Parts: sequence; structure tokens; C-alpha cells
Amino acid sequence: MARPIFALSVSLVLGLTANLPADADELSPAMEAYEDVTRLRDPHSDVIYQGAAATPEELRAILVDLDQGLAKLDTPLYRDLGEGNEYLRYRRFNFLIDKVKVHARLNEMTEALAAWESVQDIAWLSEISPFVSDVHVQRLLADPRSAGIRAQAEVTARWAGYPALKTPYREQLPVAERIAGLSLIWSVARDNFVWFDQLPELDWDQAYLETLPKVIEAKDTADYYRELMRFAALLKDGHSNAYPPDELAPAMYSRPGLRTALVEDKVLVLEVRDPALAKSGVKVGDEI
Repeated sequence: MARPIFALSVSLVLGLTANLPADADELSPAMEAYEDVTRLRDPHSDVIYQGAAATPEELRAILVDLDQGLAKLDTPLYRDLGEGNEYLRYRRFNFLIDKVKVHARLNEMTEALAAWESVQDIAWLSEISPFVSDVHVQRLLADPRSAGIRAQAEVTARWAGYPALKTPYREQLPVAERIAGLSLIWSVARDNFVWFDQLPELDWDQAYLETLPKVIEAKDTADYYRELMRFAALLKDGHSNAYPPDELAPAMYSRPGLRTALVEDKVLVLEVRDPALAKSGVKVGDEI
């Protein structure tokens, strides 16, 4: 099937640093510890992530800072604080990823692989490609010793990414693939959606059963995706949706080339951006 892209409102390990507390004056002890170790890492972001030039001596100095950060994270105090704070707990993940990159840049593949194995102890990487986007780390994939790690990542990718369901787009999907797409959304939300307690009126399983015949009877792929989007909308969550494939984007997301506004209960044209519309006679001030 053309697998539905289902965005769900759940926390992911790799995104834990995206929404840190804004008020630095009221940091908890755990966040103070987080800031403490982060000061050892942030100055090196240009080298580690942007590929800025660095001598071997400078790279080894970066490793010293990374090891200091990991040593702090290993202390009983920081470990205890991390148990109650996901940002601090998973900071170790970031430090180890950095070590993989720096060791690989130094062509120290044994050390790079050891750090990579430690990363897998924290969280499986379901996608290798973003992790090895720089040429230095890519050499790890050619090292026979990385076979076990790569195999584990491939298992995770199958578990998290549903590659068997990523079939080419067709204007009419087989019934089995349509059922699989609906079932995927139903099961992912059932196991991971965190706000069902805010929707006491929603019987998710019953909604699934009621939507099944609709996707089976959908006249084409576009109609099928409309049913998926209606189903996901029952969650009433702006971060949870079923997104159609690119082939359907023009038909499902395109908007006319004009700007309107509600003025005294009338929808008026404020701007015409499409020459074809202007040529057809649509002009500023028209009521829609």
C-alpha cells in the first residue's frame, strides 16, 4: 500500500531536547545538571555536526570534554536526577553519538564502534542514514565489525517504519492494503496516544469497526485517504493526522491563488495572485 504517514502525539527519545523550560531563572536541580554537562558539548557543535575543520589535537580535546560530560552523567547524583528528568537522562545518548562521530573522524573505528554499541544500549536507532550522514561515520558501515549493529538497526527500522507497507502509489489500492493502512493508524494510536482520557465519548475500537467498511468501499485512493483523515480527526489532536502521499497533494491541499477576508459577514477578495483567475475576471473586492 501507499503507506499512510501517521503523525501521532507521543514523545520520541531523539526529540527530547526540542522543548526545554524557557525560564532559566527557575531551573530544577536536574535541569541545572543538564545545563552543566551541555556546556561541555555545545562549543563543539560546528566541528561535530557542521564538519568544521579541526586538527587531530583539537578532535582529541573534544573527546576529553565529551568524556568529562559522560563521567558527570555517571555520578550517582546525576543518575538519580536523571531518573526524574528525561532531558538529563538521555543526554548520555547525545554525548555518545558525538563520540562516534569524532572517533570516526580520527579513523579510530574500534572506539567509534564501542561508542555506537553503547548508544544501542540506550535506544535503538531505527534510521542509520541520518546518523551516518558524514563521510567519516559512513566508513563504519564498511567495517565488518559493524554488522551486528547494522542488523539491529534494520530490525528496529522494520519494527518502527513498516517498510513492507511502503508500496508504490496507485489510483486504486487493493482492499487488503486499505485495511492494513486503517489498522496501522488504529493500532498505533491505541497503543501510544496519550489523550484518550480527554475523550471519554470516543470509543476508538468502535470507530475503527465503523470506518472499516468505508475504506473497503472507497472508490479510489483519494477517497480512501479522506476516510483515514476523518478517522484520525476523531482524536481531536492537532499533532495527530493521516497524511496522503505526494501524488495526492495537489488535489487535496491546493488552494486558489487569492487571499480573502471576512468583512461584515461577507467573504471578500483582498488579493488575486493567480494570473489565470485575474484573466477570468476575479478581482479585488469581489464577494465569494
